[in-house]
Amino acid sequence: MKLKSKLKNTVLASLAGLTLTACGGGGGGGAVGVVDDFVNDDLSNLSGSASLVSSYSSLLSDFQSVISSGDISAIQGVITGPDQGDIDQANTLLTQLQTAKNLWDQTEQLIDEQSDSEKFTIYNSNSFKQAHAAMLYLQNHVKPVIQKVASGQTITLADYNLVDKQSRANEIIEQEKNSTSSDYANTKKIKSTQTVNNDTPETSDATGTSSVSYTDWTTVHAGGGDENRTKTTTTTNIRTTVTTRCSFVRTTFLNNSTSDGPQTCTVLSTTTEDLDPTVVEVTETRAGDNPVTSTVALDPVIATSTEETANTTTTTYTDATGTTTESEEGSATTNNKNRDVTTTTDHGNNTTTTVITRYVDTVVTTPVTTRIYRTRHYTDTVTKRTRTVTTTTPVNRLTYKDGTSEDVNGTATTVAGAWQDVTVSQTQYSKNLLQSNTTVDRVVTTSNSGTELSRVTLSNAYTDKDTSLGTKTANLSTTVSDHETMEYKSNNALKTINASDAYARGWTGKGAVLGVIDTWQDTDHKELDGKYLYYKDYSTVNGLKTTQSHGTHVAGIIAGKKEGDTLDSDGRLTTGVYSKSTSYVNFQPVETYTLVKNNNVHGVAYDAKLVGANVDRHSNGGISKNAAMDAIHDFAKLKSPKADGGEELNIVAVNMSFNSPNMFFKWDGSQNISSVTQLSDGTFKAEEILSQIRHDGDFQVGQHGQAEYWEAATNNDIILVNSAGNSGYAHAGDPGIWAVQTDNNGNLVLGGKMIIVGNWNGTGVDGNKAGHVCMNINTSNNTCNDTHKISDFYILAPGDNVFSSTKDDNYGSMSGTSMAAPHVTGAFGVLNQMWPYMKGDNLVKLVLNTADKNLTGYDVNIHGQGLLDLNEATKPQGAVGLATSGRVDHPTVDIKNTYFSTGTSLPSSLTNLKIMVLDEYDRNYYMDLGSSFVVKDKRKFSDVQMLVDNKNTFLPHNQMYGTFTQGGQYELVKNYNFGLYTGDNGSGDYSLNIGKHFYLNNKFKVKTSLSHMSEQDTWLGNSSDGVLSVGDNNDTLSANIGVAYQLGNNVLTLDYSKGKTDVNTANNSLIKSFSDIETESYRLAYEIHKDKHTTFGWSFSLPSHITSGTMDLEVAESVNLDGTINYTDINSNLTQGTKEKNIGFYYNKSGEEELDASFNFTAEYRMDKSGVANNNGVELGLNFVKKFAGSCKFLWMKNPKCFDKDGKMKADLFGKNTDNATAHGLVYDLETDKFIPIKK
Repeated sequence: MKLKSKLKNTVLASLAGLTLTACGGGGGGGAVGVVDDFVNDDLSNLSGSASLVSSYSSLLSDFQSVISSGDISAIQGVITGPDQGDIDQANTLLTQLQTAKNLWDQTEQLIDEQSDSEKFTIYNSNSFKQAHAAMLYLQNHVKPVIQKVASGQTITLADYNLVDKQSRANEIIEQEKNSTSSDYANTKKIKSTQTVNNDTPETSDATGTSSVSYTDWTTVHAGGGDENRTKTTTTTNIRTTVTTRCSFVRTTFLNNSTSDGPQTCTVLSTTTEDLDPTVVEVTETRAGDNPVTSTVALDPVIATSTEETANTTTTTYTDATGTTTESEEGSATTNNKNRDVTTTTDHGNNTTTTVITRYVDTVVTTPVTTRIYRTRHYTDTVTKRTRTVTTTTPVNRLTYKDGTSEDVNGTATTVAGAWQDVTVSQTQYSKNLLQSNTTVDRVVTTSNSGTELSRVTLSNAYTDKDTSLGTKTANLSTTVSDHETMEYKSNNALKTINASDAYARGWTGKGAVLGVIDTWQDTDHKELDGKYLYYKDYSTVNGLKTTQSHGTHVAGIIAGKKEGDTLDSDGRLTTGVYSKSTSYVNFQPVETYTLVKNNNVHGVAYDAKLVGANVDRHSNGGISKNAAMDAIHDFAKLKSPKADGGEELNIVAVNMSFNSPNMFFKWDGSQNISSVTQLSDGTFKAEEILSQIRHDGDFQVGQHGQAEYWEAATNNDIILVNSAGNSGYAHAGDPGIWAVQTDNNGNLVLGGKMIIVGNWNGTGVDGNKAGHVCMNINTSNNTCNDTHKISDFYILAPGDNVFSSTKDDNYGSMSGTSMAAPHVTGAFGVLNQMWPYMKGDNLVKLVLNTADKNLTGYDVNIHGQGLLDLNEATKPQGAVGLATSGRVDHPTVDIKNTYFSTGTSLPSSLTNLKIMVLDEYDRNYYMDLGSSFVVKDKRKFSDVQMLVDNKNTFLPHNQMYGTFTQGGQYELVKNYNFGLYTGDNGSGDYSLNIGKHFYLNNKFKVKTSLSHMSEQDTWLGNSSDGVLSVGDNNDTLSANIGVAYQLGNNVLTLDYSKGKTDVNTANNSLIKSFSDIETESYRLAYEIHKDKHTTFGWSFSLPSHITSGTMDLEVAESVNLDGTINYTDINSNLTQGTKEKNIGFYYNKSGEEELDASFNFTAEYRMDKSGVANNNGVELGLNFVKKFAGSCKFLWMKNPKCFDKDGKMKADLFGKNTDNATAHGLVYDLETDKFIPIKK
């Protein structure tokens, strides 16, 4: 009874265990357990297996339900026959086993759908073979037992023994795996089979029959002796070729490996062929009919000869120790070029004077070729080799039987002597070898003394006279160290950015409003209380809002209040936290207090106000970008005019200390992986970024991207300050990367008003660096086409262990780019107070351009533009241009090379003229333009010199401002005259005049003329450039009238001239117009003609001077808050109040004959020169000319003045011996040293 009970309790339980264990109910063994392991470990990895795995899971769950509900208490159901419950349970199990069989078939079908390599891996795996063996076990061993139960049959002990325990099941499964399943798997691994045939021919050679033949006997020697004959044996040869075919089956598996089966070989064919026969010849010898009876050795025959080789030439050389040098000069070229030298002198009183001097450099360039040679001495030696060869031939005398004899030569032996070297000839010669050939330009530069072009004095001091300059914070010390209090030192970063220098200049951020988009901000913190003009909470989790300190910390760095240092009665800070230590001195306790921290710290722009937004939507320290964008729009609305529904808040910059790293990852199906790769030029490609700007599969810069999400701020001139991120990337993070996005026209979408801030830890950069993430890739060479780089907008600020406010009125230190960014935001507040009209893009440019690049190992792709420096940012950066367009944000005209050189006195309105100029950030400074006006003597010829050179025509304008170097005056018929002159060096200047003389009688003459003078770059000789430039082609028309009256041999003349000048103006010049410029000139002269070769006289004149006319200037004076410029119109009266006066004397002596010497002498006293009062002086002139005989004849050329009508040189050519009485009726008296009448 016990045996039956044991059997009853174990049969179905064992069957159930064999299946259930395999289905995950117990794990590790059994048939279905093996199948389940295969399903979960292997099948689930295949593409498309999800439904199968699910079906397996459902089947096993159903199977477990059947087993667990089965009733196996009735032992008779097994031994004596199953009851109906056993039959129902068995049928259910049969159904499930069939389902398992169907799923297995589907599994094999799924495997067949995989790639060959994947199929091979599965079929080759042990798990597949075990699973296949388990299915065989279930179908071939377990299923029959269950079928018996289902059909109501009794299970025998033999049946049960197959499944009585798991070890037996495992044994059967192992047997199946090693036989049937392995064979099945190996078959499934086969991709194809192929029969391979290899045909191999083998040859063998054999001999056939032989035949013999003989030659006739012949005597060895002519006289007799032995006889020889040749025996020839010929044997045939046969070659047999047998071709064998060997075949085998080559199996190719799914992984493309192969296996070759055993070979079977058969003979395909046998062939034979005849080869060449083998021929063997043998010489046979016998005694002849006349044998040798005696042999006598004679003297051998010895012969000698000489062998020699062909001639061989060997060249050797030695080099001379020294070298020779040759130099050759090429054709020299001469170039003149202008060189402007700018020197700046700092006067130490906030003014600098910049002088531009133009030098003319004459550069003579001569190419000099230097060749260096070294002499090489060669020796050519011709040699050959000779030796003696000795040949010895033995000779024997043979005597035959018949009594005859014969001398027979034996085998000769040859002995060669040693080779000897013989010199045939020797030749020596030399060559010069070029060692180097270099051509170097010899440049000789000479310079003239230089001409001063301009002198500009610039004030570098700020002035409160400018209504648009920011108002300084009142009652601030101008000493930098006074601002470096303990409160200041609580945040070490303030010292790093030189904030105290800005405070000492009066700038603390007053009037600026700065934004904070961050986590929750404690607006009631004592450092922030009263700071916020607006605050909005975008969080959706009310109860957790105050758990974050990040936003409060950032706000404190930007604009935390300045409370000052307060000390208690012991001299310790009331806000300080101290540690106390006790030491003993002379056995007395001494307490020492050490400051641990000071719960008092102010922000960068401590006088600025704040607007804030909590965009930590779930109050978990994470920023919602959507909420941040909403906050940006709200801030932009606050800045807009009240007429548009805004509040007109002066929001300068908004701090955004947050980052999204998701832009640099992509999902590979199972995890996030980096999407960033490096391009050939060192920039970076990020797939997620490119997907934002991709349009219809192509890259269309400006079509998309995320810059548009932040435009609401920058379009309202709000600067966005974004932390670079702490991920350690070589490039900045999102959203800062969108600072460089451009539109379809190549313009920055955000207008240059977003700045990215990295964390400077004191020695290097922590967090994300300044590398560039490309938005427009050149796919042909894998480089970046972006015009702007992230490094252009990347700046560093201190962000390590920054001390600031935290929640609940506490303080603490935090690190990261989140702490670096607010220092830059605060800096914008400070600079806005200083320059309230400056636009956001210029503020960004100012901060970036003044950053400190003096960093160890500076690299623009790491450090960007450098470290924030408020000292430099609040210094004047140099006046660079003059505003001529009416707005500060329009182009300016460079003030370099500005000068005005005039030949007349300056109007008083220009003497001390100051104008406003702008630097590259549209900031205004003031300079003394009056120093650019220089009075110089422009006169070309004096009035008295004109009497000597040009008696007939009065040309005062040409005399003062023109030239007489090219051209001349020409007498025409009927008392007309004409003059034409052109400017120096082809400058384009010219003047022409035409006149007529009227004779009232033989002693009275009236002179008239009209003239026109055109100046290319000047007007009345006045030259200017830069912002005082004038236009081209300035014309002067004048009318001249004069009278001449003869008194004996002397002439009295009076001349008058009046002119009018039209001056053109130039673009971008302060000079806007000229009007009614008129000039006058007078001259009174008396000439004494002693004889026809001697003249002297005097003159009194008022040179050409401006009698009326104005020059109108439009000068920038100040800037309004909206960026428009206020101008002042200056009307300068050019009329000369002081006129130059000249008194002159001259003496002129001309030669009587062609080769006589001639000279003239002039003396002139000039009063109030160039219209400058008390500018007096005397000018002297001497001109001497002497011609020599060479002037009469040179080669075949003759001067007709030197020869008479017969072609002979005049006898009195070198002067006459005629006395003065003949010519003048006077004679020189040596006693009185005077001319006296002849009669005395």
